[in-house]
Amino acid sequence: VSDCPQVRNWATRRGIACGSAKEDILNFVRREPYDYLISIVHHAILDAAVLQTTARGAINYHDSLLPAYAGFNATSWALLDGQASHGVTWHRMTAEVDDGEILLQRRFDIAEDDTAFTLSVKCSQAGADAFEELLERALTTKAEAFADIVKAGRTHLMDAVPVTLGQEFGGYAAQVRLGS
Repeated sequence: VSDCPQVRNWATRRGIACGSAKEDILNFVRREPYDYLISIVHHAILDAAVLQTTARGAINYHDSLLPAYAGFNATSWALLDGQASHGVTWHRMTAEVDDGEILLQRRFDIAEDDTAFTLSVKCSQAGADAFEELLERALTTKAEAFADIVKAGRTHLMDAVPVTLGQEFGGYAAQVRLGS
């Protein structure tokens, strides 16, 4: 869900459904089942009913080290308060704003010449880097859970070795970790 034209165009080119924040979000997310709702710089508070439509949960990116600076303009507040460091948080979403289980945080130094804009850019980069780690963790967890489940439906050639779903998800996790 986004009202940013660049995001909507990017999604459309890739065949990804992209609703508008101006439309009924609850009806949009109910169109098809999905595992995760990932919220990145979404300035509207999502209704609890929307959060409950996910199979595995809703995860939010926030541009501060929660619980500090919950809400809007976190980078500006950190600068106004004279903080020496700042960071980002990925956390589970609940009905309370910026109040779910913290999944991952990244801290970095604030430079003397940082502005709210440059600090926001640092947050964006730290958030993207941290998301890769979060994804790698999720795939590794899935690999461990599927370690003994042999993939079915394959053509079994004479020299074929059974592959477990755990091995497959472990490969995905390695690709994320190694950047390939």
